[in-house]
Amino acid sequence: RSVKIDEADLSRNLSAIATAAKDGSLVVAYLHHHHWASDWYQVPDWVSGVARECIDAGAAMFVSHGAPVLQPIEIYRGRPIFYSLGNFIFHVRSEKSTWTAPEVWESVVGVCSFGEDNRLIEITLYPVVIGGDEALADRVLERRLAPHLATGESAARILRRCSEQSARLGVDIEVCGGVGLIRL
Repeated sequence: RSVKIDEADLSRNLSAIATAAKDGSLVVAYLHHHHWASDWYQVPDWVSGVARECIDAGAAMFVSHGAPVLQPIEIYRGRPIFYSLGNFIFHVRSEKSTWTAPEVWESVVGVCSFGEDNRLIEITLYPVVIGGDEALADRVLERRLAPHLATGESAARILRRCSEQSARLGVDIEVCGGVGLIRL
């Protein structure tokens, strides 16, 4: 798909980020979109461009979702970019089989620790499965209400996939005890 950014709208948002950051606020830039690449795991260039511009303007982090799967995490200028946390808690009925793949029900909760001057120290990643592990075999959407902490093989699978994708962007995720850790 071809996406054209409204430059006036982007400029207005970047200005608001810069103003809030200049005042000392910890700014989280957030984007919800439905314009993902044909391969859901790939980050479209336009999303990475907007993410970096938000960080350049002063955002302490960039968080996005809309692509229906967990996408990589990047550290840009010492700031985290969560390219897509997937649908996390929202799915709709669909005749398509895409909603039956386990990946669309999996994500992470990223707990970011910041030091002085809103400087990122580390991120702890808690893997989750919407509806819990037992729901992965269940095709009824209404039974999948909330994310549950993933354990065992589910946790390992989610963190392994996130780690492999993020490594391509230079991010090392240490997996230990069912959680992921990114240290700066």
